[in-house]
Amino acid sequence: MGSPEQAGGLPFRPCVLATARRAAGTAALTAGLLGLVSLVGWISGADVLKEVLPGVSVAMKANTAVAVMALGLSLYVLSLGRIGPVALAVSRAAAVLVTLIGTLTLAEYAIGADLGIDELLFSDDTVFQGTGPPGRMAPNTTAALIAGGVGSLCAGMPRVPAWVSQILGLGVGALGMLRLYGAAYGVTELEQFGPYSGMALHTAVALMLFGTALFLTRPGEGGAGLLLNAGTTGALGRWLLVTVVIVPPLLGWAVLVAEDAGPFGERLGTGLLVFGHVAVFTAVIFTTLAVGGRGWKANARLQWGGGSRGILPAFP
Repeated sequence: MGSPEQAGGLPFRPCVLATARRAAGTAALTAGLLGLVSLVGWISGADVLKEVLPGVSVAMKANTAVAVMALGLSLYVLSLGRIGPVALAVSRAAAVLVTLIGTLTLAEYAIGADLGIDELLFSDDTVFQGTGPPGRMAPNTTAALIAGGVGSLCAGMPRVPAWVSQILGLGVGALGMLRLYGAAYGVTELEQFGPYSGMALHTAVALMLFGTALFLTRPGEGGAGLLLNAGTTGALGRWLLVTVVIVPPLLGWAVLVAEDAGPFGERLGTGLLVFGHVAVFTAVIFTTLAVGGRGWKANARLQWGGGSRGILPAFP
């Protein structure tokens, strides 16, 4: 595992930090490749590359594909850690491009005008899907890309607290997650807002990957540091995060499937869903208390000289 090192008062395993950076780079690179695949679809006219599920899901717009590629490049460069001034300049330029595309699109929505950027690269042949102005990315995609571009710029500035880029990353990932929830639960309102363009499925996947990359780019700081440190706070945080991310969506999906199958109605389904959450989180609470109790005992033994050498303090 490697000996622990201190960063910001928290103990970290060097291999854990290195793994987190690699995960951030992999997530950014994978998301960027999704944008590249969609752009190839626009160049070649292959609907399957633009829409993933032709006739079922909406297409990733050309401007979205360019922005996704640029943001993937920006975050991948940052994930490499110590980089030179040229690489940093490339990362920032790509992030500025993403922010600019998103800001101009947001301005189009705000003033109700066409600034000429929507079909600047390609004429949109997916308008038959009824997805708003031709070539214009969805409002939720626009907001996510602006947050991602700003987050990448902040992540590359050591003087800006890591919390800033990480919170923006969580927002980006949340917008992508909402779209995927809409697909899983059959809720079209989470895909498309009124007459505006809808978010493509692979755009949602890319946004979740960007959120992961933004959160892990500076793994020893901010919220990532609280989750990844080798002390008790890290163990408790990981237990809680995994539970929150996995359990509620699965319980919600199970209740919807049962309601559609007919064993019980909506009101009973809601009651069972609430009961399931209470039961699971009660179990998690006692599990985390047990973990915290073991950490407290180890810390007490160290303070009173009764513990063995090499044990990390439980509470940094």
